[in-house]
Amino acid sequence: MQLRVNAVGFVDGARPSGIFTTVEYPTLLANPNITNVITGKPVRMRIYAMVSP
Repeated sequence: MQLRVNAVGFVDGARPSGIFTTVEYPTLLANPNITNVITGKPVRMRIYAMVSP
């Protein structure tokens, strides 16, 4: 059984001639075991904990 996965990369502003754009991203797209490649800008999240008295 082969594992199929999603790949997430936070690469906002990757240079067109950079390693991610020219090597890593095409390699991820060509890999049949990776079902989705999600790239973009990281989102700041605030996490609040609910505490019971």
